[in-house]
Amino acid sequence: MPRETVNLKCLVGGGAIFLAFISLCSVARAEEQKNGTTAAFQEAGDFKGHFVVTADDLTAEDKEMLALVQEAADRAGKLLEKAVNDGVKSEDEIFSALYFPISSETYPPTFNTFYDDYTDKVITPLEDEYLARDKRLLYMTLVDRNCYVPSHNSKFSRPLTGNPENDNHYHRSKRIFNDMAGLLASRNTRPFLLQNYPRDTGEMVADISVPVFVFGRHWGVMRGGYKRGK
Repeated sequence: MPRETVNLKCLVGGGAIFLAFISLCSVARAEEQKNGTTAAFQEAGDFKGHFVVTADDLTAEDKEMLALVQEAADRAGKLLEKAVNDGVKSEDEIFSALYFPISSETYPPTFNTFYDDYTDKVITPLEDEYLARDKRLLYMTLVDRNCYVPSHNSKFSRPLTGNPENDNHYHRSKRIFNDMAGLLASRNTRPFLLQNYPRDTGEMVADISVPVFVFGRHWGVMRGGYKRGK
C-alpha cells in the first residue's frame, strides 16, 4: 500500500501495538547518579560485560566525541522542525511510529515511514559531514524513539547484494536496532548516554547517544560510534 494513501488516524492502533511490543522488551535496570547520567548497568542475558560510562569517567576523547554528537543532534532536531514549518511534512508525520515493510524478502528487514524520504535528503548529508570531519567516528546516525534508523550514513546505505554478511554491514539504513544498547539509547532523554556497544557486526565500540527534541518533544537520539581509547 503506498504510504501516501494511508490515513494516519486509521493506523493509530497499529502504532500502539508496535509501541506495546517495544515496551515488552527486557531492559536492564540502570542506577542513576546525582549528576543525571546513567551510572551502572546490570548484566543481562548475552549482554554480559556491557557497561555505561558516567560523566566523571569521560576521557578527553569522549568529550570531543560528545561535542560532535551534541552538535549533530541539535542540527537534526532543527531540520525536522523545518520540514513542518516549511509544510513539507506534518508534525504527525514526523512523529509517526508506523513502519511499512519495504519488502517481505528483505533481510535484514527494512521499513519506510511517512518522513524517511525527507530525512534521506537532509539527514544523511548531515551525518556524512561529521564522518568527514573526524575520522575516529565509525558512524553518526539519527534514531527515533523506537530504535528505527530512517537514514543512515551513505556508506551504510548501500544497495542489497543478497549476501547476508555484506548486507548486515553495509545495508543498515531503515532498520530497527532494538537490541539492549539500542533500546537504552533511543529512550534516553538525559544529556547523553555513553555505552560499550557490541555491534551485530562483531565489533565492540563506544556509542554516545544525545536526545533529539522537535518542538520540545523527544523525537529520538543522535548516536555516534567510535573505538574508545584507540
